[in-house]
Amino acid sequence: MEPYWGVHPDTGEPCVALLAQPAVANGSELDLAWRVRIDEMLVDPRLAGVDARYCTGAGPVPDPSGAARAFARSIPIPEPTPEIAPGIAVTGLPSYLVIANQDGFTVTETLAGFGAMQVTLEPVAFDIDWGDGTTERIADGRTGVSWQQSQSDPSAAISHTYISRDLEIVVTVEAEWLATWSVGGFSGIVPGLSTDTAFALPVQEYRAVRVTP
Repeated sequence: MEPYWGVHPDTGEPCVALLAQPAVANGSELDLAWRVRIDEMLVDPRLAGVDARYCTGAGPVPDPSGAARAFARSIPIPEPTPEIAPGIAVTGLPSYLVIANQDGFTVTETLAGFGAMQVTLEPVAFDIDWGDGTTERIADGRTGVSWQQSQSDPSAAISHTYISRDLEIVVTVEAEWLATWSVGGFSGIVPGLSTDTAFALPVQEYRAVRVTP
């Protein structure tokens, strides 16, 4: 008996409805999977305090997942604001990247037919293309610190050392975001949201020269 969420015809409350599938034998792999699904549904918060947990002939519960995901994807995500002070890099010395304007936030919106919906968005990773063929993924919450700050907290730094002089280097920072939504007892996530920014970073090279008096 395939389970699905329904609306009890007498009480209007959520219930576990069962759809008969004659071709599925008792004890089959699919039948066992459905029984596991029923057990999961019976402990769902939507059934807290509900007496008639099973129902027959019930219409399906409207699922807001599609509308919620579409709304989450429509929310503008702030572009990262990356900076490497003082605006140039020097070969052989680490350049320290700081990524600003990447704070998580929450949006509350009314979803027609379901009520108040809350969507929380937050950055989960940064993909950095240093422009010299080197790429790096930062997925531990770091947004980088300046050289001065790195002296007291080196683990917070995001840095890269260029080997060759190149005045046309372009650094690209792509921010990956995750949206978490909840409405009317339903909830879900929308992964893979992203935005990016690129900026020029000339790489200079300096050499010491001995001057003989």
